[in-house]
Amino acid sequence: MNRETLGKVLSLSCVENYFLGYFQERFDVRSLYAESFVPFQKVMNAFLNEHASYENYPLVRLQETSEKLGLTEHRYSEKFCYQKYKLNLIRVNREFFKGVKLMPWRADHYIALEKTKDGYAYWNNYPLSEGHMSENRADEIYDGACLVFQEAGEFSEQIYRELCALQYARIENQSIDEVRITEEKLVNLRDALLVLKVLRKRVAAWLAFEADNKRFDGDLSFQIHTEKLIQLYERILVEIQLQIVRKKSDISKINEKLMQLCEQERLWSKAIQMRRG
Repeated sequence: MNRETLGKVLSLSCVENYFLGYFQERFDVRSLYAESFVPFQKVMNAFLNEHASYENYPLVRLQETSEKLGLTEHRYSEKFCYQKYKLNLIRVNREFFKGVKLMPWRADHYIALEKTKDGYAYWNNYPLSEGHMSENRADEIYDGACLVFQEAGEFSEQIYRELCALQYARIENQSIDEVRITEEKLVNLRDALLVLKVLRKRVAAWLAFEADNKRFDGDLSFQIHTEKLIQLYERILVEIQLQIVRKKSDISKINEKLMQLCEQERLWSKAIQMRRG
C-alpha cells in the first residue's frame, strides 16, 4: 500500500480507501463491487430532495460485502493494539490535522498504520499523504477507536451469485425520470454526481470481472459505451465546479447536460441487460 495506490482506488470513505489499497494486493477486489449499483433516480432524490450529503449517504460498504463473501473479517476496539500482518486503522483526533488546510468530510476520520523499528509508517487518504510518526505521536492523535482487518476463509461463490442476481435486477429495473435543478441545488447535484461516478466505475469493474468469468459479454462496444457514460459524469462535474468557483451559474446548461446523462444511463442499463450471460 502506498500513496499512489490510495489515490486511484474506487473508494467513498477513508476506511474503504485503505481497505482497497491493502487487499487489492491479496485478492481480486472487483468481486466486492457486487453491491455497488444504486439507481440514478434514488441517488438524485436523496441529494436533491432528502438532504443527503456526500459524507453520510448510506451505502453498503465494501468491507461489509467482503465479510458477506467470506473474504475478510474485522475487529473493533476502543483500545489500540497493533496486530502484525493485518490492516490496522486508527481514528484520529483534531491534533492530527494541526497545520493542515484541507480537512476530511467526516468527523470520524481514520488513518492506516504499519509498525516500524522506531514508530509507525502512516497513510492518510485526505488530504492524501504518507509519513512516519513516533509511538508517542500515535498516542497523542489516537481518538479511541481501532479497526483491524484480516483475510478470513474461503470465497463464497453461492453468496456472490446471489448478490450478483440482485444487482443485475436493480440495473435492469431502474427507471429514470427527467432531472432538473435550480441554482440553490448546484452543490447538492455536484455531491450526488460525485457518488454516482464512483459507483458507476465500480459497476464497470464488476462487469469486467463478470466478463472474465464468462458471465457477461463485455465487448468493445459496451466498453466504449461505459467510457462515454463516465466521461459525461466527469464533464458535468467540471462544469459545475467551474460555475461554483466563478460564482456565475448557468443552470440551463447544467440541465441540458443532465438530460444527456439521463439518456446515457437508460442506454447503459439496457446494454447491460442485453449482454448478461
